[in-house]
Parts: sequence; C-alpha cells; structure tokens
Amino acid sequence: MLRWGLSTLRTVGGRGTPPLPIRFYASVAPLRHPRRIAHAAHIGPLTLAVDSKSASPSHELDLADVRCVVTPSAFVGPSSSPVCLSGVERARTHATSKTTSRPPTHVAGPPGGGHEAPDHVASPLIPPVSPASRLKENRNHTPTVPLRVHNVRPTAPLPSDLLHTFLYWRNLASPTPTKYTADTLISLYLHVKSRSELHCLTSSNKTILISLLGSLSISSPGQPLPDCVYIQPFASQMDKHSFRPHWSVILELVGDKEGSGSDLSHSDRYWAMRAHIETARRQADCRSPSHPISADIPSAARVHYSRLFPFICDPEVHLPYLEALVSHGSTCLHETTEHICALMSRLEWCHPLYVEFFFHIALRYGNTLPKPLKSLLLSTLSGRLAKNLQGFEDTHPVIVEEKEKGTERHVPLTCRSLVRCLSDAIFSSPECLAVSLHAQAKDWLISTGSRIFSLDPADEGFTLQWNNLLLLGMLHTDPDAHPPLDGAMWSCSHPNVTRVEVDWQVVLVLGLLDKSFGGNLPISDDTKGGIRQLLSTVWQTWVSVDDDCRPPFVVASVLSIFLRLSGIIGDPHLKNTCHNYFLSSSLCPVDLGRRRVVESVIIEHMVASVGCGTREWDSLFSPFGDIMEGDASWRSTIGCMVLCRLMRRRSDSSEALFLLASRSGITLSGEVMFARGRQFLSLGHLDPAIHILTDNRLSDAQISKLFGHICLALAQRRSVYLHPQISAALVDVLGKISVASLFQEFRGGVEYICIVLSRCGFVKPVFSTVQAIHQASPTHPSKGFYFRYLKVLLTHRQYRLAARFVASVIKSRPYEAPLWHSRLLYALFWGRASRMASRTATILRQVAPTRFPYVSPTRLLYERSKPNMVASLWLLRRLGTDSNPTFIRYALHMTLQAGRIRAALKLFDRVRSEIDPPLRTVLGNMILHTHLLRRSVRNARQVRKILSSLDSLIKEHGFIPDRVTANIVVKAILRWDTAVDADLVRGLFDHLIRNGYPAGSRGGKAPFGTAPSAFPHKFRLPTIDQQLSFKRHVRPLYRMFIKAFHLRGDFHGAKVVIGILRDVKRQKMGEMEIRERARQRGRRRVIGKYHTSVEEMDVPPRQS
Repeated sequence: MLRWGLSTLRTVGGRGTPPLPIRFYASVAPLRHPRRIAHAAHIGPLTLAVDSKSASPSHELDLADVRCVVTPSAFVGPSSSPVCLSGVERARTHATSKTTSRPPTHVAGPPGGGHEAPDHVASPLIPPVSPASRLKENRNHTPTVPLRVHNVRPTAPLPSDLLHTFLYWRNLASPTPTKYTADTLISLYLHVKSRSELHCLTSSNKTILISLLGSLSISSPGQPLPDCVYIQPFASQMDKHSFRPHWSVILELVGDKEGSGSDLSHSDRYWAMRAHIETARRQADCRSPSHPISADIPSAARVHYSRLFPFICDPEVHLPYLEALVSHGSTCLHETTEHICALMSRLEWCHPLYVEFFFHIALRYGNTLPKPLKSLLLSTLSGRLAKNLQGFEDTHPVIVEEKEKGTERHVPLTCRSLVRCLSDAIFSSPECLAVSLHAQAKDWLISTGSRIFSLDPADEGFTLQWNNLLLLGMLHTDPDAHPPLDGAMWSCSHPNVTRVEVDWQVVLVLGLLDKSFGGNLPISDDTKGGIRQLLSTVWQTWVSVDDDCRPPFVVASVLSIFLRLSGIIGDPHLKNTCHNYFLSSSLCPVDLGRRRVVESVIIEHMVASVGCGTREWDSLFSPFGDIMEGDASWRSTIGCMVLCRLMRRRSDSSEALFLLASRSGITLSGEVMFARGRQFLSLGHLDPAIHILTDNRLSDAQISKLFGHICLALAQRRSVYLHPQISAALVDVLGKISVASLFQEFRGGVEYICIVLSRCGFVKPVFSTVQAIHQASPTHPSKGFYFRYLKVLLTHRQYRLAARFVASVIKSRPYEAPLWHSRLLYALFWGRASRMASRTATILRQVAPTRFPYVSPTRLLYERSKPNMVASLWLLRRLGTDSNPTFIRYALHMTLQAGRIRAALKLFDRVRSEIDPPLRTVLGNMILHTHLLRRSVRNARQVRKILSSLDSLIKEHGFIPDRVTANIVVKAILRWDTAVDADLVRGLFDHLIRNGYPAGSRGGKAPFGTAPSAFPHKFRLPTIDQQLSFKRHVRPLYRMFIKAFHLRGDFHGAKVVIGILRDVKRQKMGEMEIRERARQRGRRRVIGKYHTSVEEMDVPPRQS
C-alpha cells in the first residue's frame, strides 16, 4: 500500500499538488488485542505528503521525505489542520513485536517545517469522519501538523533493515543478540543488492559482514576461533551449519564495496586476499594433473597483500600468502624469500611461526637454492644476531666486566642449551636476552657471534655457514619434517676454518643427534652403526682443532653429549677416548669454579659405562679415583645423580645398582628415593611406592608430588575399595601434606582418593582435607565431586559433617542452596535424624519460599513414596474387567506403594487362582520386599516381620518361595548390624555356600572355614531347589555381602567375596562363549542340511 502511494505521488506529483487521500488508518492508542478493534478510536484516513523542500518532479522519493497526513475533519473544531507523521520509521517501530527497525542513528527526524503535536490530543475527542466531508476538506491545501501516532497496521520489515540491525554493534555486543544463519545473511544481502539498496548499508556494516563470513570460512564448529587480528568474535555464536567456505560471497562483497566508492579497510583486504588464494587453490584441485598450476594464480591477491605488508605483523596475515607462494614451487621462490627476510629483518621479535617458515624454505630446497637467496637468508640471520648482541651489550655491560674480573663460576650446559641460547640471540629482542640466556653463553655469543654466519658469498667458508643454517633449521623443526642428517652437510675440510666455526658446527650436529636419539626409544642395529660412524668423524674433526682457548663449559657440553650417545649405542671405544681427552683437557685439575662442569662429565661417563655393560658400583668410580679421592660427600652426590638418571631412563640395571649403592655406604638423597618411587609407579608396583612415602629422606615437596602421582595411579585402576594397610598409610600422609596445593596438578587423583578413603571408613580425616581444598579453590572442584562426597557422608550416617559440608559449599555457590538443602533434607529424614531434618526444612523454606512454601519432612516423605490412594482403589475396581498379568502386577505395585498391605494381600488371594505359579511367586516377593522399604521400623522388628510374613504367605496364601525370596530375607538379616556381627555374616555366607551357591575356584568348600553351627537356625532361611541365575540371584546376593563386610570393618572378608564373585563371573562368561559357539555351529549345520536337501530335490524344468 505504501509503495502504491509513493508511485501515485510520483505520477501526480510536483510541488503544490494536493496529496491524494489514501486509506491508511492509524490509532493514537496502541491496540492491546487484535480482536478488540471496536474499542479503539480511529483518527481517520491518513494521506501521504511530500516535503516541499526535498521533493521535486525529478527527485526520487526517500522514505524519510514521506509524511502521513490526517485531514482536518479528523479533529473537533473549525481550526483543526491535517496531522503529519515524522517518517515511516516511527510507525514501523511500533508495528509489531517482530518488526525490526534500524538503530536510532539511522532514524530520520521530522521533515522540515513539521513540529510535534500537542500532548492534549487524545483519541476520545476524534469523531468518525464521513466520506463526503473527507473529500470536501481534501480539496483545500492546509499546512500539516505532525502527530505522534502509536500504532499503524503492521508492515513487513525491509531486508536492508534486518541486515543493518543485525550488523549494528549493539546487537553484536549484546548478551542476547539477534542471530541469523550464514545462508540467511547471504540471502538478505543478495535481496538488498537486487533492489539497488546497497546505499542503506554503511561501510562498517559491509566490513563486519565480510569479516564474519571470512571467520566462518576458516573456523570449525565447536572449536576455538583462530588467533587472528581480523577474526570476528561473533562467529563463535553462529549456527554450526554456517561454518563452511564463503569465499565467492566475500569476493562479491568486496567488489560491491569497492565499486560503490568506499575505501577498503585492512580487514577487507585481508579477507579478499584469503578468498583469492582459496579460490585459486580450489580451481587448481579441480584441474587434471596434465595441466600445471599457473604462476599467476596468486596475482589477484598480490595487490591486497602489498597494501597490508607495511602495516601488519600478525603471522596469520602473512603466512597464508607466503604458503600460497610456496605451493607454486620454484616459480615464486624469489618473491617468497624476499618477503620472509624483509619481514624478519624489520621485526624486533620473531614469532615462532615465522621462524618455522623461514627454516622450511631452507630445508625444502637445501643446496638447490640459488646462491643469492642463500646469501639473503644468511645475511638475515647474521644481521639479526649482530643487532641483538650489540643492543644487549649496550644495555647490559655488567656481564663483560664480571667476565674480566673472573668472579663468575662455570655452569654445566648441554649442546641443546647452547643451541637454544643461539636461537634466542637471533630471534628474540635484546630485552629478552637478559632473562633467557645464561651468563656464560651471553659472553661467548658476544665474542663469537659475528663469525657464526658468513656474509660474503665469495668466502671459502660460505658452504660451512650454509650447512650451519640447515643444522639450526633441523633443530627447530620436527625430525619427520626435515631430511636425514648427512655427513657431507658438516664437512670442514678446507684450511681456513676457524675454531669458533668448528665448535658451533659440532654443537649443532651433536644437539641434533641428542634430539633425535637421546630419548628412551629403541634404536635398531643399522641405525646404531650409522650413528657410530658419524660420531667418529665428528670427533676427529673436533679434536683436530686447537682447544686452548675453548671455554670450559663448551668442552664439558661437547664431551657430555659424546659420552651420552656412546652409552646409547654401546660404544666403549668412544667412551674411553672421551675419558682420555677429559683427563688431558683444561678441565683437569678440578678447581672450585669448574667443579659443577666436571661433575656433569663424570655423571655422563658413569651412565655411559652402565650402557656399555658395567654392573659393578666400584668400577664406575675407578676411572675418577684421583679426582674424587678423599671426598666422600662428592662421591655420594654423584652416585645419587647417576641413580636418578638411570631410574628416569627405566634402565634394567637401576635396581641392582641401587642395592649395590646402599651396601657400599653411599648416602642416598631424597631425590633418589623420589625417582625410585616414580620408577615403581611406572612399572605398576604401588605397594613399594606407597612405602617410600614414609621415608624420612624425602622433603615435603617431594612427598606431596609423589603422593599426587600415587593418587593418579590409583585412579587409573578404578578400585572401589583399598586394602586397609594401604588406606591407613595414605591417610597418615594426607594429614602431613597440603593437598590443596596439589589439587590443580593432580585433580583427578585427589578427587578419587578422597572418595575411596571415605568409603573405607576414614571419613573425618578426609573431611578436613576436602574442606581445605574447598577453602583454597572453591570453584575448581566439580559439582559431581561434591555430590559424590556428600553421598558418601550420608551413606556412613555422618549427618553433622554433611550439614557442615553443605553449608561451606553454599557459601561459594549461593544460587545452588535449594538444591543442596533439598538433597540433605531427604537423606536426613530417611536416616531418622528428625531434629536436623526440621532445621534443614526451616532453612529450605527461607532460601526458596516460592519453590518450597510448605516444606516439611513428613510432606517430603509423602510426596516421594505415597501415590494417590484413589488411583489404587480405581485399579482394584478395574481388576474385575481386566485380568492381564501385566495389569495385575501394576495394580499390586501401586497398592503396595500406597501403603495398603492388607488390600494387597486380598488382591493376591483374589487373583492367585487365575495366574500361573511363576507370576504368583513374583507377586509374593513384591509384598515381602515392601517391608524392607519401611526404614522407620527397627532392624530387629523388621527381621521378625519379614519372617512372619513369609510364613503367612506360605501357609495361608499358597506362596512358593524362590531364590529372590531368600535374597530378601538375607538382606533383612544383613541390615541388623547390632545383632549380626562380622563373624555371624561369615557364618551366613558359608551356610549359603554349603547349600549350593557357587564358591568360584574354591569348589564347594566354605571360604571362611566356619562350622555349620556358626549360623543360628532361628532365622529360618527357606530351603529352595531351583536353578541359580548369576544375574538375578548370585551377583545381587554377593554384592550385599561385600557391602555388609565393609560396613562392619571386615575388609578381608570383603576381598574374599570379591574374589569369589570375579571367579564366578569368569566361569559364566566362559560358559556363555561355549554356548554361543555351539549355537553358531548348530546354525551352520542346519543351513548346510537345508542347502543339501534343496540340491537333491528333482525339480521339473520351468515351461516357457
């Protein structure tokens, strides 16, 4: 209707032309109900008017220029004038609750010349207008008076309004935003574009839409969004079906935005570059292998990347473009190398992704890379190293002064530590070097850094420096991502090689070998032979250079790696050669400043001796007898470190060497005992590991950490109960350490051990631990752990501790107070703790007055266990017309749940002649089991009641007991904990074994060896001759005995029953497997006979 009015205005229009009357009724007051239209006073027909300042015959109308006019006849009085609406958006905002409007910043104000209507205008003063007076007054041109109209007939919102409202920043930042799927957004945009309304969307709207679709294209549902500066955070709230590529739509959006004259932002250019790259990649995948990929494919993205390169340093912006260049092979290699080198040269700190990509180029092409590009890569590394070292020397000159004074002691460093220092000096900033590098490595890098990488391609050592770069790249990448180490890669045969270059190349080679083979993985004999040959060549090269000026920590680090690798491959010749070089080097004689460096070499030599076959403790110390002569403490320290190294490597000889060391009088430290405990846990020996917890040599931190590892090992086993001695030992340790500090690292193990120790009877010691954990970190333990622990407290009838625990939990989670109080209230009432239940009910009425207005223990019990008694009476009346066995069983169940036992007995007498004996037994067991549900009755009275009810059912009602009946009687007897102690429970179990219940591998013998008179015959268990079922009879009965033994503290009896239950279960599983195999064989036999009989039949040929 509105569009028809606009077209009419364009046809008739022009300035000064009176508007045509258009029926467009509106009401001053909003309509509360759509059917009560008669109660709303109408203003009359509204007419459309065009603002005289903005309308012209050739001017295309905009919605902000259109006004709704009410004729003067709509008002009372001769001086009334037409009323004008200030834009269509004012009416559309209040149209319907589902109508979407633009944000306030885009709502047009009142047209020129209009003003607001007076507030005294009301709908009762507006009489109905006749058509004649309306036509008469429309002929007169009168000035319009705007009126704030509250309601118009609802109109559908435009797609541009929906899209603009969705992309508005307040909606994207709202906790309850308006959400659309990606398909809906794309459809809205295409609809807006088809209607030539793209001018309704701002430049920021288009940028947000482009980044949103781009984020959905590179993300996966359920996964965190990629770490990129141009990711739209709202993408995490989108529908899972929206996560798929939208690159073609992104290219269309960017083209439309650029075609409209708007400038592209950095975000637009980034997503346009990604779209061009992915589109080209998809086209290349669709091509046949005979058509090679064109080198001009990423050229469409080159313009956008060139605009982004000077301003952005995020690796997620540069790496997609660089990887696209690399995918084209050697055609774009020069451009790729220039980009990554220029990027790393200008950055103060290189991201690890940049470093990985830098070495990926060098390792992928290797020696086939052109020499100018090799020079570019080497100059990049040398430039960064020189700049960082110079900056570090300028800002931290204290290190050099200390070196000149000789006050700094040498610290042992491995080759991998030296390589890490070199990498930090190249790729980190000077400010980070003061924290990451060792003092000795800093000094050595400052003095030798300029000679590590060559800058002159004409230099004879250029090949050596390039090989150093390749070795450094191998150390920065995974072993599977780089080519294998080649002996020609580190050749040093030319005469002008300096000592520094040889030292660094040897450090890089040994660091790479240590990274690849220094772990505990097995190595084949062929690989060991190759390593042995390579180590021999590297050793000859290293010792051929004068070592008078080598720092002691460099000599020690190189010797340590040679010794470690010789022990791994089992090369005693290399080990002895390293020992002889050590005795003749600058490390001997040992002074106070070099003691730790020498100590690292001695430890590696002893570990290598064990790897080469030495098993005598004195033989390990004999090569260094002169060095350690008269120093027993140093000898013990080195022996402890050697044992720790062997235990961490899980060496087979560590146990024998441990015994030899203890017999030799060496004082073993707490570190050795801790490593021994970890070794026991790795082998699955929990008992000796728990015994180590009581060792006095362990510090508090070591005890806590070993206890955490033991808890994790126990949690992996998932044992429901623990041995009493193990439980007592763990509880003793639990009281000495702070478990709250271990909870973050060993959360699963600590939660498990608290639950299990509470089940084993140590409720109060564990309660203080749980309280300490809750006070230290109230939000870290899960709700499931709290529920399980509360259940254990209530099972052991620790109601006061349970109330204290609930109070402490509610302090940190006040919004869960009704849930915790209601659970506690149910348990307190069923446990007959009436006073605490009353207090809890009062608290529950205070914290949740709307949910529990009349809560009380009696009411809760009635609502939980009592069904409607009228329903039970109706079921009894229906039995006269429905004799279905299922309905009979349901009727008896509802009658028993309603507490009408006498009615249930009458029902049983009434239907027992109509049902078969198995169903009669089931109904009788239901009646008998109802007495066990009455927990308010004392245990003694309950046993007497069940026995008397059983006699009554047998004698008066014709009940036939079965194995389930026996289980019900045993359950009642086991509940009587005051008269039935652990010895009587053992006698009862032996009595059942003698009467035919399975005993597992023990045969028919009584497992506890009690006399037949140990079980009193006053309980009168029913004598039953029925086949046993493991699922219905044996397993429930044995589980009841396990629980009874634990509640009485007889853990040995519980373990015996658990073992019998496991044996019986294993036997039943074997029998089931045998029966299944026989069934399969019988089925195949029958099928074979059927096929044979069909083939032997004389079937006449079919006539055509």
